Amino acid sequence: MKLKAISFLIIGIFLSGCGVDYFGGGVGTTKETTDEKGRKVVEMTVTSKTKSYDCEGKVYNLEAVESKLTFTGECAELNIQGVNNEIHVEKVGKIKAEGVKNKITYGEGSNGKKPVIEDTGVQNTIEQK
Repeated sequence: MKLKAISFLIIGIFLSGCGVDYFGGGVGTTKETTDEKGRKVVEMTVTSKTKSYDCEGKVYNLEAVESKLTFTGECAELNIQGVNNEIHVEKVGKIKAEGVKNKITYGEGSNGKKPVIEDTGVQNTIEQK
């Protein structure tokens, strides 16, 4: 039992050095860049977190596990990889979902149009609310 606990602790210390908090949950890593279209792109890793973010017209590339996230304002794109998340976005141009059992809702699409939706995962739901 001690060996198992020590192994888990060592793995946790290693992962915390990678910027991911697997014990308490939270934002592990966040990086902002600009894509070829000149849009701001936020790459974020989140675990076991309930949080709200302001889209500000950005593209969000999200890796999440067991999180409840809300994106206010308008996102150009929301790209989700992960497992067992509940995600709501107020306004969005494109939603891309990969992963398993993600529940994604949106308020409206950009420019009065339905958002482009790509779901290549398993048991994801994407619907307007």
